[in-house]
Amino acid sequence: MRVAKTPRGSLTLEGDRLVLDWVYAKGGIQLQSLVPADAPDQLTRAFDRSRALGYIEEDASIHVALSLTSGEGDLSRLPLDAHRNHFPSLEMPGLPRPMSFPSLRDASPGVYPVVDSQELLSDLIDVGCRIIQLRVKSLERDAQDRTVKEACRLAQQAPDCQLFINDYWEQAIEHGAYGVHIGQEDLLTADLDRLRAGEVRLGLSTHSYWEFARALWVAPSYIACGPIFPTRAKAMNWIPQGLANLRYWAAVSPLPVVAIAGIHAGNLADVASTGASAAAVIQAIVSTPKPTAAYQALQDQWLSIQAQPGNPRLHQRDGSSPQRHPTTMARPTLSEA
Repeated sequence: MRVAKTPRGSLTLEGDRLVLDWVYAKGGIQLQSLVPADAPDQLTRAFDRSRALGYIEEDASIHVALSLTSGEGDLSRLPLDAHRNHFPSLEMPGLPRPMSFPSLRDASPGVYPVVDSQELLSDLIDVGCRIIQLRVKSLERDAQDRTVKEACRLAQQAPDCQLFINDYWEQAIEHGAYGVHIGQEDLLTADLDRLRAGEVRLGLSTHSYWEFARALWVAPSYIACGPIFPTRAKAMNWIPQGLANLRYWAAVSPLPVVAIAGIHAGNLADVASTGASAAAVIQAIVSTPKPTAAYQALQDQWLSIQAQPGNPRLHQRDGSSPQRHPTTMARPTLSEA
Protein backbone atom coordinates (compact mmCIF):
# COMPACT_ATOMS: atom_id res chain seq x y z
CA MET A 1 0.00 0.00 0.00
CA ARG A 2 1.31 3.42 -0.97
CA VAL A 3 2.19 5.69 1.95
CA ALA A 4 3.72 8.57 0.02
CA LYS A 5 4.82 9.48 -3.50
CA THR A 6 6.65 12.54 -4.84
CA PRO A 7 8.71 13.22 -7.97
CA ARG A 8 11.72 11.88 -6.02
CA GLY A 9 10.25 8.41 -5.41
CA SER A 10 7.87 6.61 -3.10
CA LEU A 11 7.30 4.98 0.29
CA THR A 12 5.13 1.86 0.45
CA LEU A 13 3.90 -0.49 3.16
CA GLU A 14 4.30 -4.15 2.20
CA GLY A 15 3.00 -6.36 4.98
CA ASP A 16 5.25 -5.67 7.96
CA ARG A 17 7.87 -3.78 5.93
CA LEU A 18 8.27 -0.21 4.81
CA VAL A 19 9.98 0.00 1.43
CA LEU A 20 11.89 3.18 0.56
CA ASP A 21 12.52 4.05 -3.08
CA TRP A 22 13.97 7.56 -3.00
CA VAL A 23 16.85 9.26 -4.76
CA TYR A 24 19.30 8.72 -1.88
CA ALA A 25 17.74 5.92 0.15
CA LYS A 26 16.52 2.62 -1.23
CA GLY A 27 15.79 -0.39 0.94
CA GLY A 28 13.43 -1.82 3.48
CA ILE A 29 12.64 -1.35 7.15
CA GLN A 30 11.38 -4.38 9.04
CA LEU A 31 8.65 -3.25 11.41
CA GLN A 32 8.69 -4.80 14.87
CA SER A 33 5.05 -4.22 15.73
CA LEU A 34 1.69 -5.23 14.32
CA VAL A 35 0.51 -2.92 11.58
CA PRO A 36 -3.01 -1.62 12.30
CA ALA A 37 -5.64 -1.58 9.57
CA ASP A 38 -5.59 2.20 9.34
CA ALA A 39 -1.78 2.33 9.24
CA PRO A 40 -1.45 3.76 5.69
CA ASP A 41 -3.46 6.85 6.63
CA GLN A 42 -1.55 7.27 9.90
CA LEU A 43 1.78 6.88 8.14
CA THR A 44 0.85 9.31 5.39
CA ARG A 45 -0.01 11.90 8.03
CA ALA A 46 3.29 11.25 9.82
CA PHE A 47 5.15 11.60 6.52
CA ASP A 48 3.38 14.87 5.72
CA ARG A 49 4.12 16.27 9.20
CA SER A 50 7.79 15.54 8.76
CA ARG A 51 7.91 17.05 5.29
CA ALA A 52 6.20 20.18 6.59
CA LEU A 53 9.09 20.57 9.08
CA GLY A 54 11.60 20.65 6.22
CA TYR A 55 12.89 17.08 6.16
CA ILE A 56 13.56 15.45 2.81
CA GLU A 57 11.60 12.33 1.89
CA GLU A 58 14.35 9.95 3.01
CA ASP A 59 14.38 11.35 6.55
CA ALA A 60 10.59 11.64 6.65
CA SER A 61 10.41 7.91 5.92
CA ILE A 62 12.55 7.15 8.97
CA HIS A 63 10.20 9.32 11.04
CA VAL A 64 7.28 7.28 9.68
CA ALA A 65 8.89 4.03 10.84
CA LEU A 66 9.77 5.52 14.23
CA SER A 67 6.20 6.74 14.67
CA LEU A 68 4.76 3.33 13.85
CA THR A 69 7.10 1.23 15.99
CA SER A 70 6.86 3.59 18.97
CA GLY A 71 3.12 4.17 18.69
CA GLU A 72 3.61 7.95 18.97
CA GLY A 73 2.53 10.16 16.10
CA ASP A 74 4.20 13.29 17.46
CA LEU A 75 7.84 12.31 17.86
CA SER A 76 8.64 15.48 19.78
CA ARG A 77 6.62 13.99 22.67
CA LEU A 78 8.51 10.69 22.60
CA PRO A 79 11.16 10.36 25.37
CA LEU A 80 14.74 10.04 24.17
CA ASP A 81 15.08 6.51 25.51
CA ALA A 82 12.06 5.55 23.37
CA HIS A 83 13.73 7.13 20.33
CA ARG A 84 16.73 4.93 21.06
CA ASN A 85 14.70 1.78 21.65
CA HIS A 86 12.53 2.17 18.56
CA PHE A 87 14.92 3.73 16.05
CA PRO A 88 14.66 1.68 12.83
CA SER A 89 17.49 0.21 10.80
CA LEU A 90 17.43 0.60 7.04
CA GLU A 91 18.43 -2.48 5.05
CA MET A 92 21.04 -2.01 2.37
CA PRO A 93 20.26 -3.30 -1.11
CA GLY A 94 22.53 -6.28 -1.73
CA LEU A 95 23.08 -6.81 1.99
CA PRO A 96 19.94 -8.66 3.08
CA ARG A 97 21.00 -9.28 6.68
CA PRO A 98 22.20 -7.08 9.52
CA MET A 99 25.93 -6.95 10.17
CA SER A 100 28.07 -6.30 13.23
CA PHE A 101 31.66 -5.11 13.42
CA PRO A 102 34.05 -5.52 16.38
CA SER A 103 33.78 -2.99 19.18
CA LEU A 104 36.42 -0.36 19.83
CA ARG A 105 39.07 -1.38 22.33
CA ASP A 106 38.66 2.07 23.90
CA ALA A 107 35.08 3.22 23.37
CA SER A 108 35.62 6.74 24.80
CA PRO A 109 38.98 7.81 23.39
CA GLY A 110 38.41 11.57 23.35
CA VAL A 111 40.21 13.71 20.79
CA TYR A 112 40.53 11.91 17.46
CA PRO A 113 43.17 13.50 15.19
CA VAL A 114 42.75 13.13 11.43
CA VAL A 115 46.13 13.54 9.76
CA ASP A 116 47.56 13.39 6.26
CA SER A 117 51.24 12.60 6.85
CA GLN A 118 53.24 9.67 8.17
CA GLU A 119 55.46 12.00 10.18
CA LEU A 120 52.58 13.52 12.10
CA LEU A 121 50.99 10.11 12.52
CA SER A 122 54.20 8.83 14.10
CA ASP A 123 54.56 11.87 16.37
CA LEU A 124 51.01 11.60 17.70
CA ILE A 125 51.30 7.87 18.29
CA ASP A 126 54.49 8.54 20.24
CA VAL A 127 52.71 10.93 22.65
CA GLY A 128 50.01 8.36 23.44
CA CYS A 129 47.18 9.23 21.05
CA ARG A 130 44.36 6.77 21.77
CA ILE A 131 42.69 6.95 18.36
CA ILE A 132 43.87 8.45 15.08
CA GLN A 133 42.93 8.44 11.41
CA LEU A 134 45.21 8.61 8.40
CA ARG A 135 43.43 10.42 5.57
CA VAL A 136 45.55 10.87 2.46
CA LYS A 137 43.46 11.39 -0.66
CA SER A 138 44.13 10.76 -4.36
CA LEU A 139 47.04 8.33 -4.06
CA GLU A 140 47.93 5.96 -6.88
CA ARG A 141 47.56 2.26 -6.12
CA ASP A 142 51.24 1.64 -5.29
CA ALA A 143 51.38 4.73 -3.09
CA GLN A 144 48.23 3.61 -1.28
CA ASP A 145 49.90 0.30 -0.47
CA ARG A 146 53.14 1.85 0.77
CA THR A 147 51.34 4.48 2.84
CA VAL A 148 48.97 2.07 4.56
CA LYS A 149 51.72 -0.49 5.18
CA GLU A 150 53.94 2.08 6.91
CA ALA A 151 51.02 3.47 8.94
CA CYS A 152 50.12 0.00 10.19
CA ARG A 153 53.76 -0.67 11.10
CA LEU A 154 53.84 2.50 13.18
CA ALA A 155 50.57 1.71 14.93
CA GLN A 156 51.57 -1.85 15.73
CA GLN A 157 54.40 -0.48 17.83
CA ALA A 158 51.79 1.19 20.08
CA PRO A 159 49.07 -1.40 20.69
CA ASP A 160 46.95 1.04 22.71
CA CYS A 161 46.51 3.30 19.68
CA GLN A 162 43.45 2.64 17.50
CA LEU A 163 44.50 3.47 13.93
CA PHE A 164 41.83 3.99 11.28
CA ILE A 165 42.65 4.19 7.59
CA ASN A 166 40.42 6.46 5.56
CA ASP A 167 38.93 4.76 2.46
CA TYR A 168 41.76 2.37 1.48
CA TRP A 169 40.02 -0.68 2.89
CA GLU A 170 41.72 -3.32 0.72
CA GLN A 171 45.18 -2.22 1.80
CA ALA A 172 43.97 -1.93 5.38
CA ILE A 173 42.94 -5.61 5.37
CA GLU A 174 46.18 -6.69 3.72
CA HIS A 175 48.41 -4.90 6.21
CA GLY A 176 46.43 -5.62 9.37
CA ALA A 177 45.00 -2.20 10.12
CA TYR A 178 42.99 -1.85 13.29
CA GLY A 179 40.18 -0.01 11.54
CA VAL A 180 38.84 1.64 8.40
CA HIS A 181 36.73 4.80 8.15
CA ILE A 182 34.43 5.18 5.15
CA GLY A 183 31.59 7.40 3.99
CA GLN A 184 28.08 6.37 3.09
CA GLU A 185 28.87 6.33 -0.63
CA ASP A 186 31.67 3.82 0.02
CA LEU A 187 29.17 1.34 1.46
CA LEU A 188 28.13 0.61 -2.10
CA THR A 189 31.64 -0.44 -3.19
CA ALA A 190 33.51 -1.66 -0.09
CA ASP A 191 33.45 -5.41 0.62
CA LEU A 192 31.88 -5.31 4.07
CA ASP A 193 32.01 -9.09 4.41
CA ARG A 194 35.80 -9.08 3.87
CA LEU A 195 36.24 -6.27 6.37
CA ARG A 196 34.19 -8.06 8.99
CA ALA A 197 35.88 -11.40 8.33
CA GLY A 198 39.24 -9.68 8.80
CA GLU A 199 38.02 -8.34 12.20
CA VAL A 200 38.69 -4.81 11.01
CA ARG A 201 36.90 -2.12 13.00
CA LEU A 202 34.67 0.12 10.94
CA GLY A 203 33.91 3.82 11.34
CA LEU A 204 31.02 5.13 9.27
CA SER A 205 30.05 8.73 8.51
CA THR A 206 26.44 9.87 8.88
CA HIS A 207 24.72 13.20 8.32
CA SER A 208 20.97 12.58 8.64
CA TYR A 209 18.18 10.31 9.84
CA TRP A 210 18.25 7.93 6.90
CA GLU A 211 22.05 7.60 6.95
CA PHE A 212 21.97 6.90 10.68
CA ALA A 213 19.28 4.24 10.10
CA ARG A 214 21.43 2.59 7.45
CA ALA A 215 24.43 2.72 9.79
CA LEU A 216 22.44 0.75 12.36
CA TRP A 217 21.97 -2.02 9.78
CA VAL A 218 25.73 -2.14 9.18
CA ALA A 219 26.47 -1.87 12.93
CA PRO A 220 29.95 -0.31 12.64
CA SER A 221 32.38 0.11 15.49
CA TYR A 222 31.48 3.79 15.75
CA ILE A 223 29.17 6.22 14.00
CA ALA A 224 30.56 9.60 12.99
CA CYS A 225 28.06 12.47 13.00
CA GLY A 226 28.71 15.72 11.21
CA PRO A 227 29.44 18.25 10.11
CA ILE A 228 28.85 19.65 13.60
CA PHE A 229 30.22 23.08 12.68
CA PRO A 230 31.19 24.68 9.35
CA THR A 231 34.48 23.34 8.05
CA ARG A 232 37.01 24.14 5.36
CA ALA A 233 38.51 20.65 5.36
CA LYS A 234 35.97 19.16 2.96
CA ALA A 235 33.40 20.60 0.57
CA MET A 236 29.92 19.26 1.31
CA ASN A 237 26.27 20.10 0.78
CA TRP A 238 25.23 19.19 4.31
CA ILE A 239 23.95 21.88 6.64
CA PRO A 240 26.01 21.86 9.89
CA GLN A 241 24.24 19.74 12.49
CA GLY A 242 25.08 21.83 15.52
CA LEU A 243 25.27 20.76 19.14
CA ALA A 244 21.56 19.99 19.53
CA ASN A 245 21.67 17.40 16.76
CA LEU A 246 24.87 15.92 18.15
CA ARG A 247 23.27 15.63 21.59
CA TYR A 248 20.31 13.81 20.00
CA TRP A 249 22.47 11.32 18.10
CA ALA A 250 24.65 10.63 21.15
CA ALA A 251 21.51 9.91 23.18
CA VAL A 252 19.83 7.58 20.68
CA SER A 253 22.87 5.73 19.35
CA PRO A 254 23.66 2.26 20.75
CA LEU A 255 27.19 2.70 19.36
CA PRO A 256 29.93 5.23 20.16
CA VAL A 257 29.35 8.57 18.42
CA VAL A 258 32.25 10.56 17.00
CA ALA A 259 31.62 14.27 16.37
CA ILE A 260 33.37 15.68 13.32
CA ALA A 261 34.01 18.98 11.53
CA GLY A 262 34.92 22.44 12.75
CA ILE A 263 35.96 21.36 16.25
CA HIS A 264 38.66 23.31 18.10
CA ALA A 265 39.65 24.44 21.59
CA GLY A 266 36.93 27.09 21.64
CA ASN A 267 34.04 24.65 21.18
CA LEU A 268 35.51 21.35 22.38
CA ALA A 269 33.94 21.67 25.84
CA ASP A 270 30.49 22.05 24.28
CA VAL A 271 31.07 18.97 22.13
CA ALA A 272 32.29 16.91 25.09
CA SER A 273 29.21 17.86 27.10
CA THR A 274 26.82 16.29 24.54
CA GLY A 275 27.71 12.71 25.43
CA ALA A 276 29.75 12.05 22.29
CA SER A 277 32.50 9.46 22.72
CA ALA A 278 35.11 11.29 20.67
CA ALA A 279 35.73 14.43 18.62
CA ALA A 280 37.55 14.22 15.30
CA VAL A 281 39.90 17.19 14.94
CA ILE A 282 41.86 18.25 11.88
CA GLN A 283 42.87 21.91 11.54
CA ALA A 284 43.13 22.59 15.28
CA ILE A 285 45.98 20.06 15.35
CA VAL A 286 47.58 19.77 11.90
CA SER A 287 47.73 23.52 11.16
CA THR A 288 49.47 24.47 14.43
CA PRO A 289 53.23 24.97 14.87
CA LYS A 290 53.34 22.17 17.48
CA PRO A 291 50.71 19.55 16.59
CA THR A 292 51.58 17.14 19.38
CA ALA A 293 51.29 19.87 22.01
CA ALA A 294 47.99 20.96 20.48
CA TYR A 295 46.68 17.39 20.67
CA GLN A 296 47.76 16.97 24.29
CA ALA A 297 46.13 20.25 25.31
CA LEU A 298 42.88 19.29 23.58
CA GLN A 299 42.91 15.81 25.08
CA ASP A 300 43.50 17.20 28.58
CA GLN A 301 40.59 19.58 28.05
CA TRP A 302 38.36 16.72 26.86
CA LEU A 303 39.22 14.46 29.79
CA SER A 304 38.55 17.28 32.24
CA ILE A 305 35.07 17.85 30.78
CA GLN A 306 34.33 14.14 30.67
CA ALA A 307 35.14 13.79 34.37
CA GLN A 308 32.57 16.37 35.44
CA PRO A 309 29.62 14.84 37.35
CA GLY A 310 26.90 16.00 34.95
CA ASN A 311 28.49 14.60 31.80
CA PRO A 312 26.38 11.92 30.05
CA ARG A 313 29.45 9.82 29.20
CA LEU A 314 30.40 9.63 32.90
CA HIS A 315 26.95 8.24 33.74
CA GLN A 316 27.23 5.62 31.01
CA ARG A 317 30.66 4.50 32.18
CA ASP A 318 29.73 4.13 35.87
CA GLY A 319 26.50 2.27 35.09
CA SER A 320 24.13 4.86 36.54
CA SER A 321 21.18 6.28 34.64
CA PRO A 322 22.08 8.99 32.13
CA GLN A 323 20.68 12.46 32.55
CA ARG A 324 17.31 12.95 30.92
CA HIS A 325 17.10 15.80 28.45
CA PRO A 326 13.97 17.27 26.90
CA THR A 327 13.29 15.53 23.61
CA THR A 328 14.63 17.59 20.73
CA MET A 329 14.37 16.11 17.27
CA ALA A 330 17.48 16.40 15.14
CA ARG A 331 16.77 19.20 12.71
CA PRO A 332 17.03 18.76 8.91
CA THR A 333 20.57 18.73 7.54
CA LEU A 334 20.02 18.48 3.79
CA SER A 335 17.69 20.45 1.55
CA GLU A 336 16.11 19.00 -1.56
CA ALA A 337 18.33 21.25 -3.62
